Amino acid sequence: MKKNMIIAIAVAAIVVIAGVFVALNLNSLFPSNGDTDDNDNDGGDTASDAVDSVNKTLTVNFWTDSVSDADKKVTLNVDYPGKGESNYNYSWNRAYQFNISSAPNNGYVGNVLFKMFAQKQQEIALNDIVVKTSNNKDVNFTRNYRDGLYSLYYCLSGDVGSYKSNGSADGLRTFTVQFTDTLNYTFVFQAYDLDTGKAISSPVTIYPLNVPITGSLSFQAGVGARDSDVNGSFYAVLVKATNNWNVRYTVNAAYLVLNNGAEEVAANTTAMEFKSQELAVGQEAQFLAKFYISGVHDDFTLQYRDQISGQISTIPLGG
Repeated sequence: MKKNMIIAIAVAAIVVIAGVFVALNLNSLFPSNGDTDDNDNDGGDTASDAVDSVNKTLTVNFWTDSVSDADKKVTLNVDYPGKGESNYNYSWNRAYQFNISSAPNNGYVGNVLFKMFAQKQQEIALNDIVVKTSNNKDVNFTRNYRDGLYSLYYCLSGDVGSYKSNGSADGLRTFTVQFTDTLNYTFVFQAYDLDTGKAISSPVTIYPLNVPITGSLSFQAGVGARDSDVNGSFYAVLVKATNNWNVRYTVNAAYLVLNNGAEEVAANTTAMEFKSQELAVGQEAQFLAKFYISGVHDDFTLQYRDQISGQISTIPLGG
């Protein structure tokens, strides 16, 4: 019994030691993600240059246009796709990487907060951009307004990173920006001292960041069938339209045209329940189109002639 007990204890000790060894090696192979990573660029609590201020954010609704030379403790630089390129267009709903760096002036030591401000050609909303830090955390924005020269305008304000300046090394933070609306955006970046709340850099303005309106309507149609009503004989086609524009867009049944090889007629919206419908991005509309025209399916060509965009779509019947 004693011998068996000694063997059991020895085996258990070997298993424990092996488990510890495996755990240590797994930790070295798969280091933790997020704020425990010293190379984290989003200003996590345990980053090597993490701030040690009791303040982790500041309420700043608008950037400071004029900063005295004495208050300019750091110099900011922002790199992003399209920088320095004229007529560069950004795609809707695609994430772009931005890098903001801060160089200390005259050996400045302190806790630095990077603020991002955003405006748009038309009134900006909180959901018009999605900004994420390097470890995929959403940047929270506030929406504020003030009187401009001629009218009221809105501005978004959020934190895109922070770091503790040691007086010599540059601070770098990386984040992504996704445009979820169109037209021209303006971004302004500025550094603030977390302890004093003062602006400590000149504002860096990026303009214009143009997200053009692009896209089209796509269509599917059934084979169709002939029928008649009080207005006469007609060819009925079930049509499905999808909005592939990056903005809300209207499908208009009157823009549908059916050609029988000899003549063509537009959909008779007077005899139809469906007239038109404004569609959200990606939204579909399905309706029955009526064409008072002679002929048979094999001779028909169906088209949607968009009088807004000028695009012409040929729609296979039964496609």
